[in-house]
Amino acid sequence: LGTARCTALGPSIRCLVWNIFKARRRRWAADFAHLIADRDLVVLQEAVFGAPSDALFTDSERFEWIMARSFRNVRSGVEHGVKTGCAAPAADCRFFLSPHAEPLSNTQKLLLATRYALAGEAATLLVLNMHAINFVTIAKYASQLDQLESALATHEGPVLLAGDFNTWSPARLERFVDVAARGGLEEA
Repeated sequence: LGTARCTALGPSIRCLVWNIFKARRRRWAADFAHLIADRDLVVLQEAVFGAPSDALFTDSERFEWIMARSFRNVRSGVEHGVKTGCAAPAADCRFFLSPHAEPLSNTQKLLLATRYALAGEAATLLVLNMHAINFVTIAKYASQLDQLESALATHEGPVLLAGDFNTWSPARLERFVDVAARGGLEEA
């Protein structure tokens, strides 16, 4: 969706990370337009497609948008998932559905992996947009982190990991930090 305005990112990259809560807030569209005005990269969780906000993405002349769908609401037809927008086109993308679903909603969460060219560099930037599974055992949470670790292991070059990691307990945070450390990542 949309059209990227650049061929590569850099030398500096301005990024916005936001769980947009399904774009439900009243002033969401105006806030969104303001927040992305000077950004090169936008990483969204609880993004929507098939909703009134679609034109912000489909008509974009600044960003190419890639979305991975977690589920579709059967009543409204609106799709929910993670969405990454970039001023440069993606060299490729992959997504990983969590091996387990959340209780009650029976929905899986996502990891969207996109790669982008960097100005003057042979290496590419790997952007990992993660919405981690919630309300499950630590073992089920860890199985989604295994997917993250796998995505990190197959890339040589810079990585930006962003999202809603649901690290609300000490055990979850410890697991997440361990995976990030093994992947050579540092908190920004």
